[in-house]
Amino acid sequence: MASHQSAADVARLVEEAADLFDRDELQAALARVKEAVASDPSNATALRWHAHILAELGQPESARLAYEDAVERCGHDLDVLIDAADFYVTHLEDLAAGGEPTERGLELARQGQRVARQRRDDEAEAELALIAAMALSQLGRPDEALSLLDQVARARPDDPAVMMERGFALYELSRFDEARAQLLEVARRVPEEAWAHHTLGLIAERVGDRGEATRRFERAFEIAPDEFPRPIELPPEEFDAAVEEWIRASEGWRTPGRSVQTKDRDQPTTYVQIVEFPSYEAAMENSERPETARLAERLAALCDAPPTFRNLDVVREAL
Repeated sequence: MASHQSAADVARLVEEAADLFDRDELQAALARVKEAVASDPSNATALRWHAHILAELGQPESARLAYEDAVERCGHDLDVLIDAADFYVTHLEDLAAGGEPTERGLELARQGQRVARQRRDDEAEAELALIAAMALSQLGRPDEALSLLDQVARARPDDPAVMMERGFALYELSRFDEARAQLLEVARRVPEEAWAHHTLGLIAERVGDRGEATRRFERAFEIAPDEFPRPIELPPEEFDAAVEEWIRASEGWRTPGRSVQTKDRDQPTTYVQIVEFPSYEAAMENSERPETARLAERLAALCDAPPTFRNLDVVREAL
């Protein structure tokens, strides 16, 4: 039930919540902003702060629901759309319900871009375009991301965030010289930007400059050791031993027809295992076996990042 406080009282409650948030008193801030929302359920600023504080408190599902409520009630408020899109694209790692977060973030960013164009708000449109480009990169669409980022760069030519996203997209498109130039500029302007150093390391790996790669990875580790741990050199013997154990355990029921173990020449800490199956059903049968699950767990323990699995269909084969 609404408490029917005046607009001035609601504004005061939101301002108090913001002050408490800045002092890292998050629970007190949440209490204030809840009071504001209860009094005026259509106050865009109160709704936005409510969702933002929940996200900072580490309650992503509650924050998601709060953002969706804010968008439903105030879907033409640019600050609501910017915050909601940014939450889905940059902060939300996993959803208990509600679908794919990056796709939803892209949808909200595009919705916001339309509103910004109608209002001729160039700054808001550029911010939303940047968020949309980040979403496109995450969704494996770097060409679309780069096209959008080129537009944003014309409006914000000196923005390191735009430069960095352009560098990421160029890297994904294997345009390494351009990506390197863009990310070197980011590192010059923002020396403590760990992502720039890490990606420069990846580029150096791809072009065969192991010394530069090592220096860049080490710098990223120094800046953000939890986010960028030192690469683990996986001894081939350990990988081989794990695979050999699985081969012995799967004798008599093994469904793969052929298996090839590879190591990336340009990224020597990267291994790719290519396993062929006679059918999708045979592949799924293999995946569901406890022996296969144990192999995956053992290989994951040897790696410095979670393994990536892909289900590939052969669409053409030539000799």
